[in-house]
Amino acid sequence: VGRRLTTVESSGELVQTLRQCLSAYGDIGNNRIIHRDISANNILINITTGEGLLVDLDSAKYMQRSESDKSKISVAEKRLLQREKEHAKARPVITGTMVFSSIALSRSTVPRWWHDYEAFFWLLVWCTIRHVNGVTLVWADGDLVLINPENRQKALDQVFRYEAARVDEAREQGAKAKLEFLENCVMVLPDNQQLETLINKLRILFKEHYTLIRSLQAVMDAIRRSYRVARKDVPDSFPRSPFSVASEDSVAIYLSEIEEEIKNMPNTTSYAGEEVTAALTRAKAAIQQQGSFPDYHAVDKLFNGLDVTQSPSMDFLPFTPKAKEDDEGGGFKSLF
Repeated sequence: VGRRLTTVESSGELVQTLRQCLSAYGDIGNNRIIHRDISANNILINITTGEGLLVDLDSAKYMQRSESDKSKISVAEKRLLQREKEHAKARPVITGTMVFSSIALSRSTVPRWWHDYEAFFWLLVWCTIRHVNGVTLVWADGDLVLINPENRQKALDQVFRYEAARVDEAREQGAKAKLEFLENCVMVLPDNQQLETLINKLRILFKEHYTLIRSLQAVMDAIRRSYRVARKDVPDSFPRSPFSVASEDSVAIYLSEIEEEIKNMPNTTSYAGEEVTAALTRAKAAIQQQGSFPDYHAVDKLFNGLDVTQSPSMDFLPFTPKAKEDDEGGGFKSLF
């Protein structure tokens, strides 16, 4: 029916394929379904039509309500947050392919639609580093990595870092490496300005999202430390990780949950309370600066705005049998 995504011959064909699969994802999303395993193995190219095919719904999950249903979203988010509280001590249950999975999935048990959008981004980054000619990674510390056939695997390891003895270690290492890429790396493609712009605009979108989420996490960490200082156990009602927030409404609800938890904090040293207050102030500033929850429909818009006819016609390295063996032995590890 279809050939592998990594058989494309140009970045233009890659973007066109991902664009078509994003459109298909929008269709299933309108039916309240989250795919949960966006990966190179689950995107094919129709042999007859050349169109992108999003396949394998084995991990898909039906959501109870549409994210776009603004009339019900607050009630639904409160219900999900309550469920997260009840399972606060549960071990995360993750599905998907590790190398492409959302950073948030290393912290959250609740699947969100934006996790899949983020997976499309990491798939684009992986394919670009793995296959596109003329890529340079410019890191904030001044390190420049001009990617060539000899160092491509090393560059992939630096960005994704998915090799570890245990799956949970690999997941955590990969999340830290991806966050480092979002915050401290710019991808430069001198011969393909459109693809460079697409990748870096998407990188900034996700970077801003995680800046907001991590500011909330910092407050939670400060509250936890206050309990440790007081030698008391964190209550079971303690809110779960903010990496599950799914909308502007859920951010507001989560912030109210934090403020309620602060009221119930144990009496402890002044510096512990000051740390919580300072973290809360920074979180509110981050929310105000963000303006609102990121518009992940911008992912579709950015892909659709790229004129693939202007992309280089043959800028992809072939996906050799050795490369296939390396990738399936490292990055394509299932998280089931």
